[in-house]
Amino acid sequence: MELKAISASRISSIDALRGLAVILMIQQHLLGWLWKRPVMDFQEMARQFPLMMTLNGLGMLAAPLFIALAGWGASTFLIEQGRKGILLLKRGGALLLTGYLLNLLTPHWFSPGSWFVLHLIGASLLLAPLLVRLKSGALLSLYFMVLLISVLLQYFLNTPLLLTEEHMRNLSLPGSVLRLALAEGQFPLFPWLALFVLGMASARWFSEGRRRRFFLLALSFFGGAVVLSLLYKTGLPFFTRGPLFRLFVPTPYMFPALTPYLLIASAFVLLMLGLSARASERPPHTIMGVLSPLGRVSLTAFLSHILLFCELSRLLGFYEGFSERGTVIVIVLVLLVYIILAKFWSRWAFCGSVEDWLKRLTA
Repeated sequence: MELKAISASRISSIDALRGLAVILMIQQHLLGWLWKRPVMDFQEMARQFPLMMTLNGLGMLAAPLFIALAGWGASTFLIEQGRKGILLLKRGGALLLTGYLLNLLTPHWFSPGSWFVLHLIGASLLLAPLLVRLKSGALLSLYFMVLLISVLLQYFLNTPLLLTEEHMRNLSLPGSVLRLALAEGQFPLFPWLALFVLGMASARWFSEGRRRRFFLLALSFFGGAVVLSLLYKTGLPFFTRGPLFRLFVPTPYMFPALTPYLLIASAFVLLMLGLSARASERPPHTIMGVLSPLGRVSLTAFLSHILLFCELSRLLGFYEGFSERGTVIVIVLVLLVYIILAKFWSRWAFCGSVEDWLKRLTA
């Protein structure tokens, strides 16, 4: 998510990409909250329910897109628009406070100290005025440095290779709120700040006309993920034990986000940003007209779908109450409602949206 008012100039293909992230996010969350899934291991689930597991896998790409696009927007605001960082600091703080308010409104999912993607983006925006001073090469180096620090931090904290929801909301662990924010929440600063930094660097490459860099780096990151995973599969001690072994562990999940997954997610982000950069040079496609309005109310969609389907579903008794087919039908209908409402709302410049209110409050 990103506060859309940050940038005075809009790139419809970037808004459309944010709209795509909204779709990926909503379908994954609704799948988890509405489907009465059977209890079985991951491989068996993949064999018996390929559609649902594919949808879940696609949903894992939503957060990387949101975070990178927030970095893109922050970089555009601070450099291309020539504005000072005080407004960005206000909006970063507002997002962080909104995240903690969401914690209190969703007790079934979060604890008061939980650290989700909204908290991450808010904190990243607070850091953006400092990060923007770095050159593109330094930002890319910082991306890899954050990944390495994350591996070491998880090692010294003895972070489990699979974080449960109970762990990610547990404030009784040593370090409490700070531990969740830095390393063991859903989207801690380490390693997810790396995606924000990558988004900032991508905005630079876009403004400099370096379109090929997106695709070359995407290929390199994907290849790096494959190599690291193959090294882990060798079973050699250096790659499977010790302080750096999390660099090599391939996982089909994102809690915690380990290096091979992050590299693949980064490759996907760069590929999508590269395609969006090319699309921005051509006449707008119909799909942009469909997705762009949704992307401009991504924060509103984020908050509303959580309150409606994570909390209200429990109160009304339809939490995990649908079959596989029923869940897919509900997901399609909900997405259509969000897309249509966003399209109509665009006629009134999204007046009354969460984005609009935060813009007014932080102006």
